Amino acid sequence: MDVINFRDPNPINWAQTELPTAWPDKLELSRFKDLCTFLRKVAGKNIGRVQLPEGLPNQIELPKYLLQEFHNLPNGNYSDKISRGYMTGFDKTMLGKMSKARTKLAADLSQCRSALDVGSGGGYMTAALDEAGIPDVWGIEPSLYLLRHAAKDNPHLKFSQGLAEKTGFSDKRFEGISVSFVFHEIPPKYTQLALQEFNRILVMGGIVSIVEPDPEQLYG
Repeated sequence: MDVINFRDPNPINWAQTELPTAWPDKLELSRFKDLCTFLRKVAGKNIGRVQLPEGLPNQIELPKYLLQEFHNLPNGNYSDKISRGYMTGFDKTMLGKMSKARTKLAADLSQCRSALDVGSGGGYMTAALDEAGIPDVWGIEPSLYLLRHAAKDNPHLKFSQGLAEKTGFSDKRFEGISVSFVFHEIPPKYTQLALQEFNRILVMGGIVSIVEPDPEQLYG
């Protein structure tokens, strides 16, 4: 596939992008008040709206569903330290299952010449696609903090700020799409929009490979 004719998002050096300090990064857990604030959040006692710090250089408009705290993360994915901790902690709590899931998704798409990792987070799945030998790999993620972590850890990979329902890529751009632990966070309306978007950016006969938590993981 000749990708020269496609209009891809402008490349940004996310690893070197300056991001404003979010409120969770200002917490000093040695202070009793800050410690209580942190513990209330992680205990799910005070779930609220995400507070985007002033000056955050978003390339897209973030939909409302992304601006709600989730998984008891203070400010969701919109802080430097919390997002880094969630990246590493999530894999540990999954007891190695995520590594196996990423290997399976990458194998599903290994014959593709181009692939998009939707909701790339810290870049683990994007890296797995690259390691599977796919020559043209992109990852998209709405959180600039996660994009920066992913770019720092994978400087050879391409990342862009984007949404499942609004990727920013051209029609028929990719032969494969991976989606890892994303859809359970998206309202049904936006799930439908995302599937329409996948149909638009995939070539005829393209592959979508998805992994999601089972009901026991979600509700058990």
